[in-house]
Amino acid sequence: MTVEAELVFEDDIATVALETDNGGHFAFNVPPYYGEAILFLKAYKTDISDKRRKRIDTKGILDETAWPEFYVKRDLFYPVFARKYSFYQCHLPDEQNGMGVDDGTLMPEIERISKMDAQLRNVNVQGRRRRGRHAIDYSKPACVYDAHELYNLVTDRGLSFGRYDASMFPFQVSMALLGNYNSNRQMQVMARLNDGMTTPYVFYRNFKPGLTVMMHPQFLSDKVIQRDIKLNRQDKIRLYTDFELRNDDKRVEQQSETADVTLDFMLVADEGKRYTFRDRRMILKGMTEPADFYHPDYSRQPLPGTVADYRRTLYWNPNAQLDGEGRFTATFYNTGKQTRIKVSAAGLTAAGQPLTTKQ
Repeated sequence: MTVEAELVFEDDIATVALETDNGGHFAFNVPPYYGEAILFLKAYKTDISDKRRKRIDTKGILDETAWPEFYVKRDLFYPVFARKYSFYQCHLPDEQNGMGVDDGTLMPEIERISKMDAQLRNVNVQGRRRRGRHAIDYSKPACVYDAHELYNLVTDRGLSFGRYDASMFPFQVSMALLGNYNSNRQMQVMARLNDGMTTPYVFYRNFKPGLTVMMHPQFLSDKVIQRDIKLNRQDKIRLYTDFELRNDDKRVEQQSETADVTLDFMLVADEGKRYTFRDRRMILKGMTEPADFYHPDYSRQPLPGTVADYRRTLYWNPNAQLDGEGRFTATFYNTGKQTRIKVSAAGLTAAGQPLTTKQ
């Protein structure tokens, strides 16, 4: 396959086209940049005709529901889901290995055995109590994500196949953010369209609600619903839940007729739309732009008289550029105190070897 990548950053564009290896993997370097950049990715067969290639480049490129030629995803090198808390994370004993709690000294053996015997004589057995569900406070979501960022997360975790599907997206988002911790029970998800309306419209529910759940009549036309559930209408997604599978000792009561996770899809204001694409589009964060360091230029202003200059760092440059001979020259003014100057420098060679020096 051939993978094309286009990185749009600051006022520049970097492009690359490369072939994948036998396992379908690819890798490329990006130039350094500050702030954020937009990365476009698409893949197609290497030996296609020019006519087919032109069709791929033009037809359906702005259609989020169109199937791409191939599904491109990032390999996540970090753990995908959080693990359950271990027994020792949930149970912190007062004593460990016969050590005292306060001063860390060893407890005498006779006293330790005597205390152990006393503890074994009184054994209290209590059943695990499951906490009931709380009412949702819609002013305090558990987390808020950008909708397109969540779509990319879902795609990179293998929960979708490179095509936005509104009928599955709420469940995919819940799985991507919470996981199921190898539970046999399917997570119950409810999703609502919310653009500031008094009663948000429920457009997704993968369970049958109970009689106690208030059912609101449909007040949106099918045409409006089909328009608003598209990704180009989504702005932020708010997640509400008290469902805790990570800690077995604090399990929330599981109910078959209520939602474990509630999602509010916050729409773009004033019926606006965002750009969405058939192929992958991601926001990549670059380096943080350093703040300008204070270097007073006394050639353009009088020397400080009554106000003394007490700076300890006279000059700092996070991006010093060497000339053709490998030299760098800096000009700066001293403070009001004469002293010896300490100079430190750090950099990288062309081969990536770090170098540091102090004089």
